Amino acid sequence: MLNDPHADFKAAAQAIRESIAELSQRIDHLLVLGGEVKQLALKRLPSGQIVGRCEVGTYGELLTDPDDRCNTVLNWTVPAGVSIPAHSHAQCESTYILTGELYDAESGTIYRAGELMQLVAGQVHTLSAGDKDVDLLVIFTGPHPLDIS
Repeated sequence: MLNDPHADFKAAAQAIRESIAELSQRIDHLLVLGGEVKQLALKRLPSGQIVGRCEVGTYGELLTDPDDRCNTVLNWTVPAGVSIPAHSHAQCESTYILTGELYDAESGTIYRAGELMQLVAGQVHTLSAGDKDVDLLVIFTGPHPLDIS
């Protein structure tokens, strides 16, 4: 029997999927989105990766050291059809659209793969994905409130 050269990758991907599914049962942080409190769950995997899931249906991975209190980089996904209520952040946000299209109802802008959405601290935005998942690289610059155990 031949060894699967991708077995380690497949096992790691499955562990991440299971961890993200498990996060739907946890509450680690509360976010205020659209004036409503939403749940955010984060988990550090044995590999050191930090994965998360937000109650509104988005999920992904923290790519930076959680102890870096000034810069936060996330590989995040907004599933097809998911909307994120009006909200803002205390940090500046630069979001690079990797795949799909993201619509901001506040500005009326559609951001497509390869484009950059830049928001100043405090700028209100209401986001929604179209009929395909939207993969994002999100960079927050400025102090952040996440405490990850």
